[in-house]
Amino acid sequence: MADTEVKYGLAGVIADDTSISKVMPEINSLTYRGYKVQDLATQCRFEEVAYLIWNGELPKKDELSSFNAREKSERGLSADVLAVMKRFNKNAHPMDTLR
Repeated sequence: MADTEVKYGLAGVIADDTSISKVMPEINSLTYRGYKVQDLATQCRFEEVAYLIWNGELPKKDELSSFNAREKSERGLSADVLAVMKRFNKNAHPMDTLR
């Protein structure tokens, strides 16, 4: 059997190439679609950043309203899922519930 190099952690590991985000550890920076994540976190709502990631640009007011309405309409849970969730132990740790 040939020797295999084992890389511990994720340093130097490339999962995939993407045009959506860019990691620049040498300057401690992360961008989404060219915008600094720090700026997005302080100046935008979650829905605006989601729109940016999916559509490539920050939304205009009417685009954000439409996006929010569409996303809200898809947030419902089926009766079956709700029935299962109601059976969860309210005092259980979330990880135990997931198991």
